[in-house]
Amino acid sequence: MEAARWSPSCFNAQPWRLYTSTGATFDEYLNLLVEGNQAWAKDTSVIGFMVAERHFEHNGKPNAYAEFDCGAAWMALTLQARKEGLYTHGMGGILKPEITDYLKLDPARHEVVMGFTIGKLADLSNLSDEKRNEEVPNSRKSLDEIWFR
Repeated sequence: MEAARWSPSCFNAQPWRLYTSTGATFDEYLNLLVEGNQAWAKDTSVIGFMVAERHFEHNGKPNAYAEFDCGAAWMALTLQARKEGLYTHGMGGILKPEITDYLKLDPARHEVVMGFTIGKLADLSNLSDEKRNEEVPNSRKSLDEIWFR
């Protein structure tokens, strides 16, 4: 979380807010994920949600870069977790309206950007064949497909 805190952002606004489960709220956070994500996230250590502040604190104007800045914070968090021997998984398969209600967020001020998990790598032999196959690195686009010179 400290690595996320140090991420760059427009006007240094740091628009990200990180909400993470505790022992008491773990199952409640789990139920805010779509069913497919619940199946494997039930065994993780932490479930969290990243929320963007939609407006700058210093002038109240809309921050068009809030979600972009949240992405920078997510990457910093992910890299630091990996350095510490932990694994992260970002998720779009979340129940945004339910998360907004659960966290008592004001939709005019906040945008639920993503869900995430943090934990240790599971023993792949404990996974179902379907889930084990999902752990094999996905094919990536070639550099020529994403880099235009």
